[in-house]
Amino acid sequence: MERIKTPLYRALPLPDELILVSKKKHPRVYLERAHKLLMSEQQMVYLQATGAAVERAVDLALEIESKYAGVVLQTETFTMPATDEVIGGEFESRLVNGIII
Repeated sequence: MERIKTPLYRALPLPDELILVSKKKHPRVYLERAHKLLMSEQQMVYLQATGAAVERAVDLALEIESKYAGVVLQTETFTMPATDEVIGGEFESRLVNGIII
């Protein structure tokens, strides 16, 4: 069965300090964004990822922690429902694991 992939956060307004990590962009993009936020007046930066991108978010968080003195990591994991539209107009529900750092 072929699935139609749609962005998870398409319609949600996102806070500036939240970085949504995916496997599609190079990790350098996320590191540069985190650097800009940490050098501005932002005191907190959040990395959020689901599914296959969780490992990338953890790696990025550890790299950020090693580059910036005083950074403290707090981690929260979650599971959320997701609905996929299958070609043919049917829908399939599943659970997606995620992490917020």
